[in-house]
Amino acid sequence: MKKSSTLILILTIAVVGSLALMLFPDPEPRQRPVPQPTTNHAVEHIVAVQEYVQMNVSTLSPIKETMGGKFYTTSVEVYAKSGTVLYEDGHNAYVADFTYSIDAAGRPSIVTFKVRP
Repeated sequence: MKKSSTLILILTIAVVGSLALMLFPDPEPRQRPVPQPTTNHAVEHIVAVQEYVQMNVSTLSPIKETMGGKFYTTSVEVYAKSGTVLYEDGHNAYVADFTYSIDAAGRPSIVTFKVRP
């Protein structure tokens, strides 16, 4: 008898709760927060810096290529005003940290380029 009373009580609460939700909906439905988009300029600057470092790594590096190799990048990570590049010439690999600036026209310029020991 006690089990059936408990079951009836649980079912009654569920039915009453469901009816209450249908009859009295939330007056102000909650909306998901809208993520703020990244500005196109920030993305464009990151891409411009990555491309610039990739295209100019040989001239940026204070170390010169060896045995006829040509430097190429294996990774370029760009942050706010700085970045890290991994590059090699097929014989030796290096990691360098750099800082950069962006001029009014959106063109990147590498300010410092330091190879890690």
